[in-house]
Amino acid sequence: MPRITNALTLLLLVFTVAISQLAPQALAGNHVNISTRLLYVEDECGRLRNNADGTFYPGDALKIMYGIDLGPDTSFLYLEVTYDSGIFTASGSTDISGEWHFELNKETKPGSYVISFTAHGVYTYTYVEGNLTKIASEYVQASSSQVVSVVAYDPRFTALLSYPLFKDSGWDSYEKPFVSLVRYDGNGPLNDTKQRVLIDDYSYTLVGSKSVLNREKCLKSNLTDCSDLVTKSFPDGRVLWWNSTKCGMPLQGDRRYARLVMNMTGNSMRDILQDGYSAIDVGLTFYSKLYALQPKPLFEVSYTYRPEGFKQPIIVKAYKPANGGWSIDSNVRLDLAIKPNGNTTYGEYLLAYASEKTRDDEALKIFQNDFYAMGSQIFEANGSLDALVNRTSLLTYSTMLTVTGYGQAYSSKVASTFMFTGEPVELYVNMVGGGLNIKRIYEGGTYISLDLDIAKEAGGVKWISAYDESGTLMKNFTLPDAATNSMYGATGWFGPYFISIPLSPNSGSQLSLRYGNVWGASSEVRIQSGPYHESSLVFGEELAYLLGVVIFASILIAMITRAVKAS
Repeated sequence: MPRITNALTLLLLVFTVAISQLAPQALAGNHVNISTRLLYVEDECGRLRNNADGTFYPGDALKIMYGIDLGPDTSFLYLEVTYDSGIFTASGSTDISGEWHFELNKETKPGSYVISFTAHGVYTYTYVEGNLTKIASEYVQASSSQVVSVVAYDPRFTALLSYPLFKDSGWDSYEKPFVSLVRYDGNGPLNDTKQRVLIDDYSYTLVGSKSVLNREKCLKSNLTDCSDLVTKSFPDGRVLWWNSTKCGMPLQGDRRYARLVMNMTGNSMRDILQDGYSAIDVGLTFYSKLYALQPKPLFEVSYTYRPEGFKQPIIVKAYKPANGGWSIDSNVRLDLAIKPNGNTTYGEYLLAYASEKTRDDEALKIFQNDFYAMGSQIFEANGSLDALVNRTSLLTYSTMLTVTGYGQAYSSKVASTFMFTGEPVELYVNMVGGGLNIKRIYEGGTYISLDLDIAKEAGGVKWISAYDESGTLMKNFTLPDAATNSMYGATGWFGPYFISIPLSPNSGSQLSLRYGNVWGASSEVRIQSGPYHESSLVFGEELAYLLGVVIFASILIAMITRAVKAS
């Protein structure tokens, strides 16, 4: 055992022992005392290097402070510190008071280890022998010990949930981080939660999957099964990062739940998706390095990236004609209110799903705290409104759009289905009018056929009425909605549209078209028409009319095809 000493104290010890052998025994007394106190220490991250119950792990550290009290006529010789050098690496003071630092080796086995501090001194006194007064010395010592209890590092965990971080700003599941919740169940077979754990490293695997057409298989199966599932492993290039600092994530006592947030670096996920892999399976293993000779696996979690939208941009703009073009109409007030339609929100559905995975109430509370707000979403502006709607419903929403301006108000309340594609949905409001442009396709005899180009800034034309020169109604046209199943209700028509107006001998040469949009605004345009006359080429007129019908049908088919592709 190591002993703290020097040449001078050795000489003094020999001298005092020799005297004490000749002198009579001194009266008993408290000539030297030593006290020790075990102190806990922190590492560079501010963490205590011991457990809450006072035990230690291999690799932990501690300090022992000591103080020596000397009685009258007593001098200090040296301090002796006794410990197992195979267990501890130690250093400290040799003065009459101070402290020692002890490091537990990582190879230390569980058990109790004693560290002893012994103070050595000399008590000098006088005595009378016959007529002579003589001087004598007595060797004195006192000891104090501390017991260091070392336990094995054997932490236990339960993996609870993995899910997208809903309240993150990402628009879809590929942009959002994901969260894995785990619970620390304590250390060792007794599941002692007063003994800590540190999560400070991880590894992961990424496996993408996609369906590909297998033509040979398709032919053999008579078109009933035409695709195969193809998988690909992506290298661990540290594109997946977690929310911990370099100090890791400690757990102990009341802090038993780890919320592990994993982020993809930059466009890493988009790069993977460009190869056609839509479902990405992530396998994660978390480790502890600090308290073990080798990184110790703690638990495994998994998560699958699947395409899912969580935010949908909606743009509402009010326009008015200005200098041959269009400008934002700030005189129009826009109010948009969206709330889940029905009694069940998306959050309630998710909570029910999570409750099937775990019954841990604390984990479910953490899960709910990662939601964005699930109530009504209110947006308001003048002239132009940009709304970013959170997904709060399983399917449909109750949508109320109120448009106010020029002494009028228009409200549309519909049950809407949101397709969270991330592509902006646009609605054009117009409470002034305008926006119908006319191209004359055919004129002759008994009919005039018109090719119309209706600007989207017109706000969606709902009806058109044709009048002759005297103001007599010639024909009414009801236009369909350009967008079917709209979240706003009726949208009217924009884009190309074809109409054919029958003429009469009283039509005159000045015709007028009056039209109105879904917002209640109406306008009028005038056109010149040739005189009515019976044509000898009736077949030609009928052919022209049929040609116009074919053109209109072609335009309508093109619009429907475009809408289907967009959806």
